Amino acid sequence: WNLIKFKNRGVCSNCSYSKTCLYRKIAKEVNEANIVVTNHNILAKAVLEGRTFVKQSDAFIFDEAHQLEDAIRDIQGDKLRIDEFYKTLNYFVDNVIVDKFQQDYIIQTIKLIGAFFSSVRSQSSRYHAYHNRETTVEIVDCDKIPLTGYKFKQQLDVLINRLSEIANLLKKTSYRSDYRVEQIDKWIYIFKDMGQKDNSNNIYW
Repeated sequence: WNLIKFKNRGVCSNCSYSKTCLYRKIAKEVNEANIVVTNHNILAKAVLEGRTFVKQSDAFIFDEAHQLEDAIRDIQGDKLRIDEFYKTLNYFVDNVIVDKFQQDYIIQTIKLIGAFFSSVRSQSSRYHAYHNRETTVEIVDCDKIPLTGYKFKQQLDVLINRLSEIANLLKKTSYRSDYRVEQIDKWIYIFKDMGQKDNSNNIYW
C-alpha cells in the first residue's frame, strides 16, 4: 500500500498522463452531470469544499446512511500514527539530510516521539485501570485518553521545537514543497493544539 497510495495532490498537474487521465476527465465532467453516483467519503469532502455539483443538487439519496457520520469524521479528522512519524523522518535521514549532526538530531527526535507515544499509552492505561476496577479494559480506538500533567506538556513543547527545526531545515532544500514537509507542519499544529487542552476546538481520542 505504501508503494501505491496517493498522498500528494499536487502531482496530478505535473503528470505526463494528465491530458488523457480518465479520472481527471470525469472530475471535470461531474459538474455537468444530471446524476452523480459516489461514496460517502467523496461526498463529505465535496460538501466541505463547497463543490459545484453539491451546490447544484436538488436531492441526495444515501445507501447505508448510518455510515455517513463516520465518513465526515474521517474527512475532518486526522490521525497521529507512530509508524508515519518513523517512516517520514527516517526518509529524510536516509535520502535528504547529509550532515551527520542534523541526521543525529532527527534520529534523537524519532526516539523522543517514541517516548511520547509510550507516555500517552501508560497514562491512558492508568486512567482506564482506575476507572474500570471491576474489569480489565484494553485500550482501543475511540477510548478517550486523559492528556494531562506537566511532563506531558513538557514533552509536547520539546517535540514542537524539534519538529519546527526539522521543518525549517527541510524548507531550505529542494524538498520544501514535498508532502512529507507539509505532514510535519500538520503534526506541529496538532501538538500545539493538544497543549491548549480545554481551549482547543478539537476533540482528541
